[in-house]
Amino acid sequence: MEDTLRQFWRGRLVPFEQGVQSTKEMRDLQELIDRNRIHLTQTMGEQQKEILERYDTCLEEMYDLVTEEIFVHGFRLGMRFATESLWGDKCDEAR
Repeated sequence: MEDTLRQFWRGRLVPFEQGVQSTKEMRDLQELIDRNRIHLTQTMGEQQKEILERYDTCLEEMYDLVTEEIFVHGFRLGMRFATESLWGDKCDEAR
C-alpha cells in the first residue's frame, strides 16, 4: 500500500478533484438550479444572457477561493488534532 504522502507527490491523490460526495440532497438541489436556469434563460435577451454568464464566472472564481480556504483551514485543524494527540501538553510548551 502506497502511503498518502507518496500518493500526493505522484499526483495520485488530488484533493480538489475529489470534490464532495454527491448526496441526494445535493443532486435534488442541482436539479432545481438547472430547471430554474433553463426557465430563466428562456425569458432573457442576449445581453442579459451575457451578463448572467459573467455573473456565473465570478461565482465560480469565488467558489474556488472559498473551497481552497476551507481545505487549508480543515488541513490545519486536522494537523492540530494530530499534533495534540501525539504530543499532548508538550505542544503548548513549544509555542
